[in-house]
Amino acid sequence: MRILILNWRDIKNPTAGGAELAVDNIARQLSKFGHKITIFTSAYNGCKREEKTNYAKIIRKGSMTTVYLHAFSYYLSHSNDFDAIIESVSTVPFFTPLYARNKKIVIIPHQVTGKTVFKEVPFTTAVMVHTAENFIPLVYRNTNFIVPSKSVKSDFEELGIDPKLVTASYFNTVSPNFRKVRVKEYKKPTLITVTRLVTYKRVDILIDILAELSKKIDVQLIIVGTGKEMGNLKGQAKRLDVSDRIWFTGHVNEKKKAELLSKSWVFVTASEKEGFGISALEAQKCGTPVVTFNNGGLKEAVKHNYSGLVIKEADRKAFENAIISLLMNDKLRNKLSANSIAYGNSFNTQKEIRKIENMISR
Repeated sequence: MRILILNWRDIKNPTAGGAELAVDNIARQLSKFGHKITIFTSAYNGCKREEKTNYAKIIRKGSMTTVYLHAFSYYLSHSNDFDAIIESVSTVPFFTPLYARNKKIVIIPHQVTGKTVFKEVPFTTAVMVHTAENFIPLVYRNTNFIVPSKSVKSDFEELGIDPKLVTASYFNTVSPNFRKVRVKEYKKPTLITVTRLVTYKRVDILIDILAELSKKIDVQLIIVGTGKEMGNLKGQAKRLDVSDRIWFTGHVNEKKKAELLSKSWVFVTASEKEGFGISALEAQKCGTPVVTFNNGGLKEAVKHNYSGLVIKEADRKAFENAIISLLMNDKLRNKLSANSIAYGNSFNTQKEIRKIENMISR
């Protein structure tokens, strides 16, 4: 089939995150299955407006705000070039059923944004995004959904989508090539998080907890990622007098990320909302057990008491104690480390993306 994938940004965009990694994996795998893939996405400074890779043709037009209008225009002039559409939704939908009525359409929303959007963007923009999301049950009432976790499936059913149209699939898995690197563990107890530095990821909680932990043990924190909260987080670290215990790496490539995860003792995330939790899964594939709150798909990405510890939301003391138990108990940490590799490798990307292919075919 000739498949058009719509996504508001692609994997090479400087602001790309887990959703973009998932869409890129889907495109690569569908290409291996023999399909012809075109990705339409937004442009960014210094990008190639059109690019041909070994798995897809990538077309970049407009900004992350205007890409929806450009996608509409592009489809109108190229509708005969495609048999099916995969619409990836991270915030605002493309509303393809309104103009691509004679095509097979599958929508892949990565999470229900809900009221979280009001923490990330100006109020007027947040209202528009929130309103657009509430129109999904009406516009997509006859469209098939594939979502990255059972948690997101429940969220969309609560939003008003017919449960029969929503399939949960762990397609948000990590590339098979991403694995543990053979390196020595850091000598000092080391925590690591890999995330976009935005408000709802709640990296500030991790810095608060690090400050408390440092009163008891000699511990350090690696923060991998970039985002608008970088300055605020560095300021917080300075106020709490833990700047010398935190390494802000900024963006790193996949090889370096795997190395940092493999060398660290425990992966930590305090994110308020996750469709699944790719970074947590990457950590486990590197043998690094995870401590997380039980939010969204994270409680599925991490198996409690097996590959990590999943803590009740907002119980910071329990979160802190969970970290201490792993840092201070080598036997427990080593056990969860071995389990985490097995659990991380249990997710089969190819099998899950076959579900997407089968849904399009139907």
